[in-house]
Amino acid sequence: MRITTWMTHQQRLANLQSTEARLNKAQNQVSSGRKLERTSDNPTGAVELLTIQTRLTEREQQGASIKGALPLMKATESSLGDISNALLSARNAALRAANTATGSDADRAALAAQIQAAKRTVLQQANLKVDQRYLYSGTKSDVQPFTGDSVTYAGNTRALKIDVTDGNPIEISVTGEQIRGGQAGSDLFANLTALEQAVRAGDSAAIRVGIDKLDGDRDRVINLRGDMGSRLNYLEMAQDGIDKEVILLQTRQSDLRDVDLAEAIVTAKLAENGQQAALAMASKIGGMSLLDYLR
Repeated sequence: MRITTWMTHQQRLANLQSTEARLNKAQNQVSSGRKLERTSDNPTGAVELLTIQTRLTEREQQGASIKGALPLMKATESSLGDISNALLSARNAALRAANTATGSDADRAALAAQIQAAKRTVLQQANLKVDQRYLYSGTKSDVQPFTGDSVTYAGNTRALKIDVTDGNPIEISVTGEQIRGGQAGSDLFANLTALEQAVRAGDSAAIRVGIDKLDGDRDRVINLRGDMGSRLNYLEMAQDGIDKEVILLQTRQSDLRDVDLAEAIVTAKLAENGQQAALAMASKIGGMSLLDYLR
């Protein structure tokens, strides 16, 4: 086949374009740090990158939700412990009153004062705030849950929830109604008030009834604390799992998308040398005449 001048020129042009494309790609990778900038660079890798990014976003959001919930849950677990201890103090005072119901008015008043102090502690804990949010108001976390001398509940019965396992929400709070026992037909604060009054009056029968009710109230609080502790442990383990998955996803994302800078610099230098050689050859061939071929 006869090689024409036009064919030689086209081949020379194609070589120059090829070396220039390689150089541009190598230089872009060095400057951007990315080896996958367009879907056409690696269609399969681009699809995987999109999947990874979607999963990363989901897991990072779930991790952020857990990190935001943990302080609230830890404060709740600790607060329920303080409430339980206050109720135990009230119970001990009531037991002493029951065993010394015939004691002096001063003795009974001192024991009643201990129960009153326990009630104040419970009320203080039940109105506790963390990061400007009330712990026990349900989803109405900006509303003080317990108010008034008769202690009425102003929150709601919907616990705060977060989604940590793809559509499986978990409760991260306890409502004031659960603490008070309203859903179980009880009233913790009313029970404490009645017990205090029974101790002041030296009413042994009423004291015994009050202690039984207080035992039920304390058992409920202990169960709430245990449940909160279990959920807290679960979320801490979930957080650990999410952190590990995020690291794996980020590593795979980097493998698909990011360049090895040292390798990219070497590739760019080789591409630059290749282009310079192609330009030199094109210039040399382009300057030759028929006489050069006949020599």
